[in-house]
Amino acid sequence: RQITGGDYDLWRGSAAFIEEMINCYKEFNDKTYLDYAVNAADYVINNWKTIDFKGTDVYTDLSNSDYAQVQSVGRLVMVLCQLYEITGEEKYLDCAKVQTEAIINAQDADGLFIHAFSYGWSHANAYANAVMALSWMWRETKEDVYLSSLDKAIKGMNEKTLLDLGNLDMAGTNPDFKGASVYTHGRMAQGVIMAAYFTGNEEYYRAAEKLLYYVVGRNEDNADCQDPSNGSYRYYIDYYGGSNIETSSEVNLGMIQYAVLEKYWANK
Repeated sequence: RQITGGDYDLWRGSAAFIEEMINCYKEFNDKTYLDYAVNAADYVINNWKTIDFKGTDVYTDLSNSDYAQVQSVGRLVMVLCQLYEITGEEKYLDCAKVQTEAIINAQDADGLFIHAFSYGWSHANAYANAVMALSWMWRETKEDVYLSSLDKAIKGMNEKTLLDLGNLDMAGTNPDFKGASVYTHGRMAQGVIMAAYFTGNEEYYRAAEKLLYYVVGRNEDNADCQDPSNGSYRYYIDYYGGSNIETSSEVNLGMIQYAVLEKYWANK
């Protein structure tokens, strides 16, 4: 549940909770955390309202709305795949397959992903979490449909300039926006590193480097986005220049993503 407000959120609420409980289970080898993750996932599967979009049931972002976001469902798919790998229960993979069908339907011709299933513009958060979902589906199934969509996504990102990528999250509301968001580069890097790690594709690693290099100075301003006084990261290059908790955590997760995967999720 969100700290403020009365709505239940799929990505930053339930999926994030499941993800962290799985991480704790992996780190501390304490089944209590796994039980928390299983209970939360089972509740979403059995109780959350879905909408029918392009012939596919998709979980809504909020429990009182018909609004569903690619970014939220993408994160859910990732944790469902993780639970499938840990427990061996097919219900998690079956649910993930249905949700990933909708994610692939939301992929634009340029390889990027729209913000929400029923409307929207290319969005960096949607891209990051969709790539995570596709990476995990490839890991669990080795089905070409997921690898094909993943490859299209990463090639599409590589064809964009860094400034273009930074503008993804604001393009729908302000096409003239010129500040590139730092946190989205960290978040997208996490997904692309997952793709590289699971597939072994060297080009994907280089794509992830492109994203992470951005925040340490290889951007249109040649500006290091890290504050030397406290180690935090600025939210944007040239707009709202202060540091931001979300930015620092997402960039740091991008920096350590390979080490996390290597420790917890050895390649099969």
